[in-house]
Amino acid sequence: MKHSRGIFALTSALALCLSACTVTVEARSSGSSPSPAGGGSVGSSTPSPAPTPAQTSPAGAVATSDLANILARADYPSGIDLQVIPSITLNKALSQAKNLLKGVKTDPEVCAELTQTAMSRSTSGFNLAVAISEPTKSPQISVGLLSSADPSALDRQISDDKAQVTLCKTATMTVQGVTISLKAVEVSSATRLPGAYSYATTMTLPGRAPQVTVQTTAVVSGLMVRASVIGDDATQGASEAGQLVDAVAAAVTGPNS
Repeated sequence: MKHSRGIFALTSALALCLSACTVTVEARSSGSSPSPAGGGSVGSSTPSPAPTPAQTSPAGAVATSDLANILARADYPSGIDLQVIPSITLNKALSQAKNLLKGVKTDPEVCAELTQTAMSRSTSGFNLAVAISEPTKSPQISVGLLSSADPSALDRQISDDKAQVTLCKTATMTVQGVTISLKAVEVSSATRLPGAYSYATTMTLPGRAPQVTVQTTAVVSGLMVRASVIGDDATQGASEAGQLVDAVAAAVTGPNS
């Protein structure tokens, strides 16, 4: 489970979409507890902001703690409880994903190049906060919020997604002798936000049923929102991802923003 989730994160072209399994394993190993978001039942009723990341924060970007607070106060759809990941834990998970990438053989090779470029862009010059669902829940959900002092950097993130889906409609990734089949396709966005982009990645591991991950990305008020839903149905995943993006967008533009 941990490796399959991590592999998906590498193909997602954005580090904030690291899976619930990977991030939760890091949280437990570091002794940190995620903060409840959007009315989550874990911990106190007042969400705690994520601490400032260890790396230098890009000048002019919205602070990581403010991004975490937006995710924490978002009014998510009924039945969805998300937890904000402490930034120190998230940074460890991002480092883990980069290390995993080094051991992955991708065919065609251009897909590996695109993934490395997207990973580099998404972890440089951005402030980032992520909220995830419990790893035992289905579907598994993650929502990320990014800020950059350079607005064009957000547009490049969406361009990275489109390029990867166009050039890597089918691909294979081999990790520790296990070959995973990947198929990517653009899907209709269910969010109300203009300029949003959604795509579905079907991942098949030997001896397992296919797993479908839908990601929807949009920019609102100079911030990038990305929702990831991991399940078994692309249409349902697109609908849920759109609702999640809209919920975070409403928190960004709401009276408490």
